[in-house]
Amino acid sequence: MSRTCCTLPSVLLVFLLLSAFGAQAQSPGEVAGQGTQGPFVLPFGGGDAWPGASMPTKRTRLSASPLRADAQNVELVGQIGGMCWAVAVQGSYAYIGAGPRLAVVDVSNPVHPTLVGRTAVLPGVVRGIALSGGYAYVADWEAGLRVVDVSNPAAPREVGFYDTPGLANGVAVSGTLACVADDDAGLRVIDVSDPASPRELGFCDTSRPALGVAVAGTLAYVADMDGGLRVVDVSNPAAPSEVGAYDTPGDAAGVAVAGGYAYVADYGAGLRVVDVSNPASPREVGAYDTPGQAWDVALAGSYAYVADSWAGLRVVDVSNLASPREASSYDTPGIAVGVAVSGTLVYIADGEAGLRVVDVSDPAAPRELGSHDTPGGAFGVAVSETLAYVADGDGGLVILRYTGEPVRTPRIWLPLMLRR
Repeated sequence: MSRTCCTLPSVLLVFLLLSAFGAQAQSPGEVAGQGTQGPFVLPFGGGDAWPGASMPTKRTRLSASPLRADAQNVELVGQIGGMCWAVAVQGSYAYIGAGPRLAVVDVSNPVHPTLVGRTAVLPGVVRGIALSGGYAYVADWEAGLRVVDVSNPAAPREVGFYDTPGLANGVAVSGTLACVADDDAGLRVIDVSDPASPRELGFCDTSRPALGVAVAGTLAYVADMDGGLRVVDVSNPAAPSEVGAYDTPGDAAGVAVAGGYAYVADYGAGLRVVDVSNPASPREVGAYDTPGQAWDVALAGSYAYVADSWAGLRVVDVSNLASPREASSYDTPGIAVGVAVSGTLVYIADGEAGLRVVDVSDPAAPRELGSHDTPGGAFGVAVSETLAYVADGDGGLVILRYTGEPVRTPRIWLPLMLRR
């Protein structure tokens, strides 16, 4: 399938990140659930072709009560708001998508998270947030990129925007460039050196819907759904060009890059390890076809941790990149769609089963140390020090702390992780 990489002249305005989902969801991937509050809806766009449309739920909802959820060794520290699909944490503040607004929450006292400021209503529902230099870059799905000045947390305000031609599914910011995965409109490269007047410098029309992007140096790695992994050179942002591609066998939903390799969460085709040391000729050096659908991947040392939907957490040993092997697994009760690693603990956003905390100090024998059945559906998780911040759909921002037994912490090398 042919691809064209084009340059757009002069002044176009700004765009970025991932949005959608208000009172009426627009072409979501749905899971036919049997929970007490209706089906579990995945917060990803991409139209009817998005693979999540047919993914089944595994179990009924554990608890329908908003704040009286089941918990084991995990305490509810705080909760605020509703309709939260995105969360980012920096310092003592959490930046959340609160419906069609970006809200700033003071979490310096996590027992009592305090709303300190929020934007006016944005055109779309906030689906993704990237923070850089006193600004939040908000992916507003069909409303493109919104640039919000958060230098005064009590008064965040939109200072610029760019309505991208597609659906803003993901964003990565590097210096003064914002690279946006814009669904059918490919990768858009936006100059944000003047946040009040962002302008598109150029774009590269990827072969299929661009769902996520990671940037390392002058290269952007695009998870391009059934188009696989696309490598785009953005060293000349006015003329970004695809320099290489690897058509993974599944649907590339997310990508992490470390040490010259891209680790692709490839939905039905599991984890794919792609050598990108020669960007012009990326090649798959190894793969492990997980039993479920790989939604997300996190890296720590010589292991990749895969959120594998109904198949839970898969721990994949990638010490031999040519032959990744499953070291172990942990079958979570829900639908694992997000994963984060901190030390020897893995935090799993497990859909209607909430947050699960799994000890991987022995990667061959992961064990659940704690859990909390959040009031909504856990779609994403960010970890900062001892706290987990969960984007919980209708449950808003949920802040949790692991309170169980201490786990031994061996020395572990954490590679650079670039997430969608």
